[in-house]
Amino acid sequence: MKKILIPINCTDLDNFSYDLAHKISAKEGADIEVLSIISAPANVNFDPDGNIKEDEGKDFTSLFEKRDEKEKQIQEWLADKPDVSTLEVKVGRVNEDILRYAKNKEVDLIVMGTEGAAGFKETFMGSHAGYMVGHSPIPVLTLKCDRSDLDFKDILLVSDFEKVEKVDLEVVKSLQSAFDTKIHLLRVNTAGHFRSNQFIKEHMQQFAELNGLENVDFHIYCDDTVEKGIVHFSDENGISFVALGTHQRNGWSQLFKHSVSKDLVNHIYQPVLVYPI
Repeated sequence: MKKILIPINCTDLDNFSYDLAHKISAKEGADIEVLSIISAPANVNFDPDGNIKEDEGKDFTSLFEKRDEKEKQIQEWLADKPDVSTLEVKVGRVNEDILRYAKNKEVDLIVMGTEGAAGFKETFMGSHAGYMVGHSPIPVLTLKCDRSDLDFKDILLVSDFEKVEKVDLEVVKSLQSAFDTKIHLLRVNTAGHFRSNQFIKEHMQQFAELNGLENVDFHIYCDDTVEKGIVHFSDENGISFVALGTHQRNGWSQLFKHSVSKDLVNHIYQPVLVYPI
């Protein structure tokens, strides 16, 4: 892992994101890059590279002043963060600019904060973190509270394991290697989506072999819903980190190729790594 991107908006979530990114960077030797976007009004037009078209007779002075003020504020915030190698502050469209930056700079991991549990139903799916989870071709690590004490001793990798396929787990394996972590493969069996233990374990074994996973345990857990199973299994086993994949056809609604409630992130306080399949 060479580059970690933290999109920030000058809130407490930025501190949480930085602390977690710093913990990973210290082990991986990765550069941390910080990006802040001043959201532009709807009547501002941009070129294909995300730059404001300034030849349209509009006065952008106030936007640029706001950008400069934000950059100064962030520079002060970065004073005690020497592992941040790059800062960019610009006026733009938040979601599009984060994705463009991550692609152009060949970022390996995006670390973002999300709203707290109380506001999840109203805010998460429309939030920038929610958009990134559903659209980013780069793994996105989300968190909602201070996890500077995270020890990464276990990674819970969740799937239905219906289909054995090769996926890009480089970030997961990189974290496992850096922190000497055990990976726990989990399938949640529900009444409406049930498979035998033999079927699941065979597919888990094939999945682990196909994707080169080592130091792996297999788990099957029964619960009313997949999201409840993830929460309950994590709580019962002291799992501190959850990873899962999405096909990104409709973001969270297509996790595991069947609907997993968006309440998952609302109910789990562990950092959640979402990687594209």
